[in-house]
Amino acid sequence: VHWAYPDAFGMVLVNRFIKRPLFVYVLGSDINLYTRSTLRRLMILYALRKATHIFSVAYRLAEKLVALGIDPNHISVIPRGIDTNRFYPIDQKEARQSLALPMDKKIVLFVGGLGEVKGLPTLLEAALLLRKRRNDLLFLMVGEGPQRGFLEKIIAKQGMEKTVRLV
Repeated sequence: VHWAYPDAFGMVLVNRFIKRPLFVYVLGSDINLYTRSTLRRLMILYALRKATHIFSVAYRLAEKLVALGIDPNHISVIPRGIDTNRFYPIDQKEARQSLALPMDKKIVLFVGGLGEVKGLPTLLEAALLLRKRRNDLLFLMVGEGPQRGFLEKIIAKQGMEKTVRLV
């Protein structure tokens, strides 16, 4: 399963009946955010200790698991890779021209799921505050998710269409 919570915890309960190996892939927020709550942390640790093996997307995330009491021999790190045929460095001017981005702006880029755990309303607040002080910033938010409509409403309500783009 992906996510230590709620997925892995739920599968540990189901696994009482189906009795299959359980592999858990931790991605970040499930450990970095959800373990702040005592009850969730206990549920996550219970699930991870019952798992056959845990896979982490990053070494720092694996270190956090160990700090939470998970046996390091129970964890493997498989960093997310990059397709270098699709993603590679190019000249900044060429990149901006190909994406129709302004040459005279500094770009603040967010790429990820537009979900509540990402704190994107806070990013919009920062954009609003910075817009009052400087006009050389462009905020690009690349992604999809359940908060997209909410973020679009904030951007429209604050008149930030020239400062923030949802891509």
